[in-house]
Amino acid sequence: MHTNSVTSQHIRIQNHNIHYLERKGDSIDTHADHADHADHADNTLVIMFHGFPENAHTWEVLISELPNNFHIIAPDLPGYHKSEVLSRTSDYRIPALINRMADFVRTVSQGKKVTLVGHDWGGAIAWPLAAFQPDLFHQLIILNAAHPSTFTQALKTSSKQRKKSEYIKALVAEDAEVELRQTHFALLKGMLGDDMFTDYDRKAERKLLSDGASSVSTENTENTDLADLADRSCSDKSSFNNSYAGKSYAHKSSGDGNSKYNYVASLLSSWNDNETLSAMLNYYREMPQMAPDENASAEVLASIRVPELRVELPTLVLWGRLDDAFDEGILDGLAGYVSNLQIMYHDTATHWVHREQAAWAARKITEFVA
Repeated sequence: MHTNSVTSQHIRIQNHNIHYLERKGDSIDTHADHADHADHADNTLVIMFHGFPENAHTWEVLISELPNNFHIIAPDLPGYHKSEVLSRTSDYRIPALINRMADFVRTVSQGKKVTLVGHDWGGAIAWPLAAFQPDLFHQLIILNAAHPSTFTQALKTSSKQRKKSEYIKALVAEDAEVELRQTHFALLKGMLGDDMFTDYDRKAERKLLSDGASSVSTENTENTDLADLADRSCSDKSSFNNSYAGKSYAHKSSGDGNSKYNYVASLLSSWNDNETLSAMLNYYREMPQMAPDENASAEVLASIRVPELRVELPTLVLWGRLDDAFDEGILDGLAGYVSNLQIMYHDTATHWVHREQAAWAARKITEFVA
């Protein structure tokens, strides 16, 4: 098979569909001179959990940088993008998500040990999943995702971290969906980088014009997101399951404009879907403890419970030091909860290190897995 070929699949887990991307990688080399390499390739199964407000396609640039013999599976988290919205709000609580994603890993891995990779909310699930189900995994790799124990401790002791977490209040508000839509998702776009969406808008406008869309009147498009016009046919999850499952395509390089355009289109399509947007926000609404105000009282801070979550798996943390969501101090004391730990920093990367510095991240991951 083509080493860069990726298939779009879905699987039924706990009565709900989960969509995932899969790159199987090179066939195993059974030549005697390469027996050790062949065995290693057979065991290199990598499963990647994305964060908020992204989807599985966020990993595409990193996937293209990883060795061709890596078998990679990247799901849309439950309720995100093309994965089915869960039945109950309580299904988005951490214990339920851990249980569901453990079943997912168990099913798609088919008995192989897994290297688990998590970013942001994907990391928030990966940390406890690795702690409670270590038999499923070889290793854990975390990219800018806070460990539940050190993050909660930072909320108690660091006003800087509490300030960085204030954005959560906007996401858990009762009218969050309405506010996000009315502001054309300004908060979400700001998180990911406004330039990404400005470039998309320009290209989407050119695409519409080249497709003969110039006949659409200003009256009809004044309050319509360009992504809704360009990607309206992609917004229905059930039609995706029927039309796109098993589809193959080749990854684009990090500099490919079409790849970036398609990724942004997938984000906007999901955000414009009411059920999907609510599902994404439910991850925050069902957090076990809410982040306190920056200047919270001593009484409020004292009431915060710090979980004891210990990970015994070999663990690599890759950290972009210009993170707007997490104060780097949350890494202090991490070795007290993770017995076999490496932390590597990138001085100019932000929270989105997996996309911004994909070649660096791929190199560190490959060295760790080897």
